[in-house]
Amino acid sequence: GVALALTTRQIQAGSEKAVTAQNDENMAAHARGALAKALHQKLFDWLVFRINQSLGVAEGATLSFYILDIFGFEFFETNSFEQFCINYANEKLQQQFSSFVFKQEQAEYERENIKWNPIDFQDNQPCIDAIEGVPGVIHMLDEECRIPKGSDEGFVSKVRSTMPKTSAYIVGPKTQSDVFAVLHYAGQVDYDTEGFCEKNKDQLGGDLIDLLATCGADCIKMLAIPGGGAT
Repeated sequence: GVALALTTRQIQAGSEKAVTAQNDENMAAHARGALAKALHQKLFDWLVFRINQSLGVAEGATLSFYILDIFGFEFFETNSFEQFCINYANEKLQQQFSSFVFKQEQAEYERENIKWNPIDFQDNQPCIDAIEGVPGVIHMLDEECRIPKGSDEGFVSKVRSTMPKTSAYIVGPKTQSDVFAVLHYAGQVDYDTEGFCEKNKDQLGGDLIDLLATCGADCIKMLAIPGGGAT
């Protein structure tokens, strides 16, 4: 059942017989989170497929639709990977707003020779570049996760030693070696990197995949099929 799939895992080395190992509390919590996120992603993909199907969109067509979800900027006493992702999304939304309201409108005024008073606004693109660029925080996190012995300590060490040299938007607080800070458009947020690598991997174990495929609920079983039922 679900409890067994979350609290145990199968380990196999080469051609040897797989053995069952117990997950500790943190590992079980990460497995639960990975399962929830996988279901959310599968469900979203399925919804997009069904919407396109109901609209009669031909396979290979370039038509698309967009959902603009409004996140709330988060800043707590302890900020982790979840807050980093949410605040990164906020930066992207802010850039989208600035692009349409300021950049594109003013560019159109210039093309049409319309007289206007230039508006000064904070362009947060450099902050976004520091997060998603190369080098950037996300790039460094993905690289650390690909290393066999990658760790949160290795990740934060690279961010603190490299990013402040290339971007004014990433800093390393002197009093906390396991923390890096991002100077977001809404203000500075310090991120505790404990668990960053594990949360970024979101690996769904084979036991959980098998559990979804054999679930008694048809809707969940369908989502476990490659393509999310989009066949």
